[in-house]
Amino acid sequence: ASAQLMAKVLPLGAKAVTALPFEDELSAVKEMLADLDAAGDLAAQAGVAHLVTALAALVPPFEAELTKQAAVVDYKQVEAQHAAMQRAVAVLIAQMVANHPSADQAAALGMLLAPLTDQFERVRELRRRRRAVTDVDPESGEELEPTVDSGDA
Repeated sequence: ASAQLMAKVLPLGAKAVTALPFEDELSAVKEMLADLDAAGDLAAQAGVAHLVTALAALVPPFEAELTKQAAVVDYKQVEAQHAAMQRAVAVLIAQMVANHPSADQAAALGMLLAPLTDQFERVRELRRRRRAVTDVDPESGEELEPTVDSGDA
């Protein structure tokens, strides 16, 4: 049942959903939910019906944050709703693969989750680069106060 469900809702793999811009990802997740609904009790047979319900509940808040008027958009809220929705997609995919016993299950799970883990790592690296790097005293190992260059060199 899990293999059939994967073929039906993610025929191009997880990257086809997770690598999209926010608006397109929202549409893709809505389409995936429609496909899951059209699949009848296949989600229940695959043991992921509760995860589908959880994912469906996360779409409206993400869509609400994404479609707010520009003057009132809080990007942190959009990111938070997006992260919650992506976690739900990841859990759904992981559960579908976990419920599909096969010899290459670990490879399949790694392949399906690779776009998500790659995206999470890129976001983590971007956030890391935005932080100011503090100098460290090589002798004491203590962080040094930032100095302001006056340009009098």
